[in-house]
This record gives sequence, structure tokens and C-alpha cells, in this order.
Amino acid sequence: MSARLEGGGTRLAVLEESDSVLAGTSLGLEEASNPRLLAEISRATEAEALLFLSLDSAWSSLDVVVLDLHSGESVLRAAARPQGEAFASPAEVSDAAAEALAGLFRNKPRAAPGDPSEEIPVP
Repeated sequence: MSARLEGGGTRLAVLEESDSVLAGTSLGLEEASNPRLLAEISRATEAEALLFLSLDSAWSSLDVVVLDLHSGESVLRAAARPQGEAFASPAEVSDAAAEALAGLFRNKPRAAPGDPSEEIPVP
């Protein structure tokens, strides 16, 4: 999924690879309601948004949530379902997630390469 999003001009930052005390911790939506946590992620990644992906154990449902790191507000909530009973592969899950995220970027002007406004950290 990273390659597909980056190919479309979106820069991703992996929290694990950042200079953050949070690297290596598991984050969920509940923890993301903490303004100090959001500020630390923003500082460490220079990102504007935080992406959460949740795939159920049967691979039959994918939830996508994007939070604004400055306000903590949700800027996107989407669900993706496979064409059959379950997603057939990780690539199909990635395609579904990228499609759900595409709406977030459709009307946004392109930033220059390396502009942190195009960066979404992945916990």
C-alpha cells in the first residue's frame, strides 16, 4: 500500500522509523484522543495526519480512519469490503485501503516533493 500511495504523490512516514519515544508502541484510536500523543507524532514525523487501518480477522472488512494531528478530529472514516466473502490477498487489502484514501486527496492541490503536508504516519 505504501508504494501505491507514494506513487500517487502521498508521502508516508512510518512511526517506527521516526525519532520518537513512540516508535515501537502499538497505537489505537483510543490512545489517539490524547493531544500530547498527537503532538509527539506530529513533531517526530512532521506529518499532518495519522492513518489507522483495521482489518478484521476473517479479512472480510477493512476500516480506514485518518485523524488530523493538529485538531485530533477525524478527516476520513471509510469501510472497504471485498468483492467476495474475504479479501484474497494483502495486495487486494492494500488496493481497497488506497481507494478509500483516494477521496481524501482528490481535491487537494499537490504539494512539492518532500513537503510534510503530504505525509501520513503509519503507526
